[in-house]
Amino acid sequence: ENIVAKYDNPDVVGFSTVIWNYQLNIAVAKQIKNKFKNCFIVFGGPCIENNDKIFKEHPYIDMTVYGEGEQVFKDLLLSRLKNVTDWGKFAINRIIYGGKNNESYSQ
Repeated sequence: ENIVAKYDNPDVVGFSTVIWNYQLNIAVAKQIKNKFKNCFIVFGGPCIENNDKIFKEHPYIDMTVYGEGEQVFKDLLLSRLKNVTDWGKFAINRIIYGGKNNESYSQ
């Protein structure tokens, strides 16, 4: 709660996830999405796998980045500034994103 209280309506929150902070990141992400419904939650880091399992277990996560993510995250932020909402047109590999009906997409 102390972490989320510091935010003032964020548009995007990214989590660099490793084994020791995974559970904390999950808890904070859930609190952020509960408080800021339109906040776009992105998870990356060595704990993120190239599959959609995380969306089924944690539907408040909007996108994951697997592998090297620095350039992908930069491009994601630039796309958000351009109001991109169709991630199928996001011309970067190594992302998985959730859909409205619990489906997921990978590129």
